[in-house]
Amino acid sequence: MKTLILRADGNSKIGLGHLYRLKAIGEYFERKTQILFLSKDNLEGIIPSNWDIVRFEDQDEITFIKNNFHPNTATFVLDGYNFDQYYQQKLKECGFEIAFIDDFHSFSMLADVVINPSIAVSSSDYSGSSRLALGAHFSPLRNEFLSVSKSKISYETTIIEKVFISLGGSDNNLSTKIINEINQLEGINQVHLMVGNSFNDQPLADKTYNFDLKIHKRLSANQIIDLVEKCDFAISSASTISYELCSCRIPLAIGWYTENQKDLYTGLVQKGLAEGLGNINSISRENLGVKLQEVLGKSFSNQIKRQIEVFSGLNKENIMSVIYPLLSDLEIVEASKNDLMRYFDWANDKEVRMNSFTSEPILLADHKKWFERKLKQDTCFLLMAKIGDDFAGQLRFDLNENRFEIGYSIDKNHRGKGFGTEIIACGIHYLRKKGIKQDIRAKVKSDNFASISVFKKLGFMPVVNHESTEMLIFDYYL
Repeated sequence: MKTLILRADGNSKIGLGHLYRLKAIGEYFERKTQILFLSKDNLEGIIPSNWDIVRFEDQDEITFIKNNFHPNTATFVLDGYNFDQYYQQKLKECGFEIAFIDDFHSFSMLADVVINPSIAVSSSDYSGSSRLALGAHFSPLRNEFLSVSKSKISYETTIIEKVFISLGGSDNNLSTKIINEINQLEGINQVHLMVGNSFNDQPLADKTYNFDLKIHKRLSANQIIDLVEKCDFAISSASTISYELCSCRIPLAIGWYTENQKDLYTGLVQKGLAEGLGNINSISRENLGVKLQEVLGKSFSNQIKRQIEVFSGLNKENIMSVIYPLLSDLEIVEASKNDLMRYFDWANDKEVRMNSFTSEPILLADHKKWFERKLKQDTCFLLMAKIGDDFAGQLRFDLNENRFEIGYSIDKNHRGKGFGTEIIACGIHYLRKKGIKQDIRAKVKSDNFASISVFKKLGFMPVVNHESTEMLIFDYYL
């Protein structure tokens, strides 16, 4: 696979959100390929020491990239506000494939894949031919939070006495504004405030509050989770931390103070996953106090239920499924009439027949009729995965009742190498690049554990209400 180059900047002025999102993506792929972080800032202590870090200063960025990397061996994932249409165009002119994490949908995208984790955004907000990966299930959450969201599926109503607050590393003392209003409320006996390293906490430390105030810096993901477990309620900005808190299943109120937070804010509030405080930069102290009092008096059972429904812990699988094809050396090509015997040999392979719903050998005459008929159908795609001049396997997409049913097999010389996941991911990417947007359904024998594992890794969701005990059904939604 190609090297995965993660391009983002982060410091005390702009915060570390872009870095943390790309760090999560790097964690997803670190066992698959080489990870390299490219930045203008010093990332020591933020990025794992076993990843390569390249820092450049006072140079033309595109020229630097062109002189140091090659599109045949590297793929870029971009996260930041400087990677606009012009930047994407220059990278594409160099031949690189690109995934872009977007917050604004403010220009026509040229990246191969666009990831926007906002719940409020839809495909109608975008122009261009990029493959779109939209919604909370494409949010790059750290593995620790994904693990919590899979395991924590309940919530016990409790009296709100302990509050967790995090407004990001560059919140401009908005935390102080909220703490001062919480100090006017009854019943709060402890507040845990998580801030960035540059936050000046001396004014807070010098003041006496009606509760025990504890200030935290440089917390790991596990430390955040342990701390949230001890709290009854959370207040955060509408940024990645709000999604992490939803994964922890805690009653949540959010506010926004920068433009890139507005979509996340709107989505979380409209979908009932958090209570909204509005623009906490402009809201008056009096109105903020009234809003907090109102929010804390509500029931949160429905909110927690929505958090469990939306944050199911499959973000890693979903994101890997759309970035895999940009890293893969596989080439997806359409079959032709010259491939009849190749498909015949694949179809009659002993293991393929064993995993098929009909295990009898296929006669050549029957295969010829089927193959020629499928080649003529514009509702069927017969695709092959090539490695150089060799073929690693095949996959088929057949349109049935407005969704594509998928079938695939791996050539016997390439089994046991993880090609199943890669071939299917590349095949889906191939369809999306052709503008095909239907959902995809997989039907698998219940004892075909290898294929079941492959579809789960790619974010296919099991369909539980079907009659057959010998077959499992999985659906893939875009």
